[in-house]
Amino acid sequence: MQNDTNVKEELLNAGDEEYKKQLALLLEKRQQFRHFVPLHPADEPVVRLTDDDKSTHQPVKQEAKLDHGEISKAGDQVASSTVVPKPENVLFSHLKAKTIPKNSYGLVVVSCTFRHLPCLSEKTKDIASALFDSLVDTNFNRFSRRGSRLLLNPSVIEFQDTLKELQSICEKDSSFFLCLSSHGARVVKGVNEGSYVLFSETRLSSEDELLLTAVHEAELAKLIHGKL
Repeated sequence: MQNDTNVKEELLNAGDEEYKKQLALLLEKRQQFRHFVPLHPADEPVVRLTDDDKSTHQPVKQEAKLDHGEISKAGDQVASSTVVPKPENVLFSHLKAKTIPKNSYGLVVVSCTFRHLPCLSEKTKDIASALFDSLVDTNFNRFSRRGSRLLLNPSVIEFQDTLKELQSICEKDSSFFLCLSSHGARVVKGVNEGSYVLFSETRLSSEDELLLTAVHEAELAKLIHGKL
């Protein structure tokens, strides 16, 4: 955009009267506008000073000069005065406090053949066998073969005795894996309320027979945690 001085010079040098009128009108509008809206510093004319004028005038603009040495010193001061703690991996620190299991033990139980209940697919036995083999595989899960068991269609007594046996084998600070595949039943009210794991000889004709031929959920929890 031309400044007011340039407009005045062009007005004086113009030969066309109509053009002069337009320039004069433009100059008048610009002066009115400048009266209400002051010039932005960037639009002000740059004052060029000679060596004689530098003692009495201040430059309109000064270039910013950066002293890299001072910046480096300032950076060293900030680095020395401000210590930012390194964030700690909370998950890693939590895992360090845990004890890595010494050994892993497993019990895989499948009941698919029942005397008094509908049978399940025989394929469940094949699946259970494949799962157990993967657990004790020395190149895969590396569970302890000595302390792991596979029970196919066990009786309720065999199941209870196996869990108690594993309690004496499993070492402290070791992991234990239990997989149960069977029918289930639930008593909805009364003193025997709760869920039950059923076995091959389980009868559902009465609650008393259910208690003798199945395992209540509370009893199962105690067997797992070694409280029976």
